[in-house]
Amino acid sequence: MRFTRQKPIGMTVFAADMGGVVIPSAIMAFNTVVILAVVVVHRRRTRSVEETDPAGTELDAAPAELERWQRLHGHAVDAWMRDRERLIGAARAGERSVEEPDPMLLARADEAVATCPDDQLRSSLTSMRAGGEAAVIAFGRGRAGDGEEAFAAFQRHRDACAARMRALRVG
Repeated sequence: MRFTRQKPIGMTVFAADMGGVVIPSAIMAFNTVVILAVVVVHRRRTRSVEETDPAGTELDAAPAELERWQRLHGHAVDAWMRDRERLIGAARAGERSVEEPDPMLLARADEAVATCPDDQLRSSLTSMRAGGEAAVIAFGRGRAGDGEEAFAAFQRHRDACAARMRALRVG
């Protein structure tokens, strides 16, 4: 019988690690990197939570600014929406003598949109205004399909504005 030399089973020990220093040091270094990564991720998540309100909505402005804006300009936006819905309803019903909107009401609504401190709300207000104008024009020109599409956009953005205000707990 011939005996052959067998290879050692398991991990080869580093020649420099005769005292058991390199491998435990590498394990400790790896654990340190993992711990630091966890700390950094946790801090970033904590900061992002601090920058949102309790409902999880990112805030572009301080709640006090939004409340002040709502008190000063909310009535103008509400009045414009009621007027726009009335004009859309009249144009939708086929009334050709749809009156022009009140220029002062439009100016106040434009000022409200321009001064809105929340970017997302301002964007929804702008889109709602464009949808409302497009609906009145399309129905007035007898293009019911385009009017319905624009009216649906108006309603969608109106609902988005209301949801944003509720999320920000204003009004």
